[in-house]
Amino acid sequence: MSAAIDMDVLSEADFGRLRNGCRALFGVTIPDEKRPLAEARLRSLGRQLGAPSLTSLVDTLLSGANPELASHVVDALTTNHTYFMREEEHFELLSKDILPQLERSLARTKDLRLWCAAAATGEEPYYLAMLLREHFGAAYSQWNAGLLATDISDKALSVGRRGLYSTQRVAPLTPELRSRYFQPAGPDQVQVKDSLKKDVVFRRFNLMTERYPFRQPFDVVFIRNVLIYFARDEMQHVLERVASVLKPGGWMFIGMAESLRRDDRHFEYVQTGAYRRRGRA
Repeated sequence: MSAAIDMDVLSEADFGRLRNGCRALFGVTIPDEKRPLAEARLRSLGRQLGAPSLTSLVDTLLSGANPELASHVVDALTTNHTYFMREEEHFELLSKDILPQLERSLARTKDLRLWCAAAATGEEPYYLAMLLREHFGAAYSQWNAGLLATDISDKALSVGRRGLYSTQRVAPLTPELRSRYFQPAGPDQVQVKDSLKKDVVFRRFNLMTERYPFRQPFDVVFIRNVLIYFARDEMQHVLERVASVLKPGGWMFIGMAESLRRDDRHFEYVQTGAYRRRGRA
């Protein structure tokens, strides 16, 4: 069986079905130049799952009969690459300007909502949670500062929920942050402390969902370095829905290498990768 998988190559028709299916299901686009890599990763996945052929793998994926397979395929075709303090300019803007503004404007309700929409393995949402605690200090307990972390990859989310990282992984953080929010967990490993872990809620979520089912709008959305996977139509689908769950005047962060049209009807440009939803609260 493994040998058959090793020899299997997707036909043009099956590759087209795979590409169209991934675009419709996840918004993930597989360009022609990435076809060999995609097939290699699917062959590896097929061997792990005992699939008789790549064609059968595609058939099962497109049938929708096996949601778990869809998660495996996403894991195989995307790269969950992130690290603490990635693109630090965004966090500086959040800490120095946005959080003080929100502290004043939300002083009555003390209800602050953040969404990390491409959480990957958890480094970004945990760092955001640290920044919230650092900003509010002793007053943090008075705030309902919810932080939702979502991703389409179950594999990545399981890493985030566990909160176990190598010491090399947390090295970019200051010694004070490492001491305050992590504890030793064996040779060359540290564990996110429970006090911080409980601040972050991890959930699986597909950004291609037709309607985003969040009950209350967010003040800040981080959706960084994920739009690059989407074709233009799918990216617009996501941006429309992010706008629908972001407060007027709320902040959206995308990757530094990503961009929106300056005349986008939902978002106005502030600085590289940083936008505000048009309108004011």
